[in-house]
Amino acid sequence: MIAKAKVVVLPLLVLAIGLVYGSTFFDDEEVVLVPSAVTTPEVSLPALPLRDEPISASVPAEGVGQDLTDRSETGAALAAVRFLELTEDVVGMSPSDGADLQRSISTSEAGPVLAAGTAETLRVLQVEVPDGIAVHVAPIAVSAAEQFDQWVVSIWYIEVLVYGDQLAIEQWRTATYTLVWEETEWRMSGLESVDGPVPVRQAGTTATPIGQLIDRVADLDDEVLVR
Repeated sequence: MIAKAKVVVLPLLVLAIGLVYGSTFFDDEEVVLVPSAVTTPEVSLPALPLRDEPISASVPAEGVGQDLTDRSETGAALAAVRFLELTEDVVGMSPSDGADLQRSISTSEAGPVLAAGTAETLRVLQVEVPDGIAVHVAPIAVSAAEQFDQWVVSIWYIEVLVYGDQLAIEQWRTATYTLVWEETEWRMSGLESVDGPVPVRQAGTTATPIGQLIDRVADLDDEVLVR
């Protein structure tokens, strides 16, 4: 029986993943796992206003890959959203495959560090959550600002972490990417992911039982929202 959820911040593309610990394994003690050998490059970021138009409002209809090769502000914002959405896929990958994916969307300079962090995160997940985890990411608002030869893109989003058929947890976060134009497309050179802002929940709100939640979202696909 799962007694308590602990939130653990680990570098995985952009995301903070929450690992669920049961009292059987950790006796309900506070546990925080952070890879000590690998860290995401630190970036000094300004406070950016979030734009509240739907993420899909300015997405070109020509194809899913165009946002990575569009050098405009819109292209940078959509590339960041695409990187955020990739987290849904990478949590099911092996450490080596996840590292390869991270490296492919990172700059040549930042790639080795970001890839190593992704591999370490996936190794931790395999040990601590052997039954696997599903991640559902929903971007809410985005802002983009040009800084010298790079773009800084902040995304306010909610994620739902589903642990088998036992538990689903929501987290509100803001992920800020630093993007560089390299090899004719947008690449990640750094990220910062922080908690919140978190809205107040309506009094009396109850969680949907995990079985019903899984059944109701089973046939839903959010890819169309970022095309």
